[in-house]
Amino acid sequence: DPKNEGSLIHITGEARTPSLLTDDTFGVGGSYLKLQRDVEVYQWIENTKSSTVEKLGGGTETTTTYSYETDWRDTLIDSSTFQEASTHQNPTTKRFEKADWTATNVSVGAFSIPSDMIKSLSQYEAVVPNSEMLTKLPYDVQEKLEVVSGTLYYDTQDVTTPKVGDTRITFKGIVPQTLSIVASQKGNSLAPFTTSSGKSISFIQTGKATASQMFENALKGNAMMTWILRIFGLLVLFAGFRSVLGLLPIIASVVPFLGRIIGAGMSVIAGVLTLVVGLTV
Repeated sequence: DPKNEGSLIHITGEARTPSLLTDDTFGVGGSYLKLQRDVEVYQWIENTKSSTVEKLGGGTETTTTYSYETDWRDTLIDSSTFQEASTHQNPTTKRFEKADWTATNVSVGAFSIPSDMIKSLSQYEAVVPNSEMLTKLPYDVQEKLEVVSGTLYYDTQDVTTPKVGDTRITFKGIVPQTLSIVASQKGNSLAPFTTSSGKSISFIQTGKATASQMFENALKGNAMMTWILRIFGLLVLFAGFRSVLGLLPIIASVVPFLGRIIGAGMSVIAGVLTLVVGLTV
């Protein structure tokens, strides 16, 4: 409707796209609004545990012990900094990197949906590779791939007992489905709506939702982020006050039990100061 040009509108409808998203490296893909590849590498993980004891006459002594375990991680862990680096070496490069694809030419009814809006969708579902997808790959690549419980293992001799350096890949995607959008009408497309105060409004989500529900969800998201920032601020304040007051227990630790008492008292004082300043702000 030309009368709505530049106005804030709300639409709900089935998303459609002629695009087919495919990961050419592994042949996984199909009709998706978004497709994402996640890559994990089996690596060494160093755990540290420190214990501090007070020495007679003042001062403290800290002892640190190191232990190691293996697990899957999506980022490379630098093993050169390990205490026992020579016997616990991680790979320095990944065979494959994380990647994502976004469909173009997505439409809802008469409206073309900008790719930036589609990129903001996050309601993924697992995409399970199948044998038909893998048969399209070169034979030498197929030989190195094994699908177990929806996960693609690359060049892994035994998936039940992986070795450091082994790689596994998972996929997730968003299929064309009902979308609800609040944005500004711009011709036959949509764009963020700019309010009189300069704020930008643009909401998109999967499923059917009314405009009031989408604004309510946005308000809840703002409130949650506000509380997360407040709690983070309180923790930083406490750490700051505790550091400023931390000199007193060290001075008093000439007498061990006195240092412990004052140390506990400093934490209480730091906590009170944190609440007073943090809640006031």
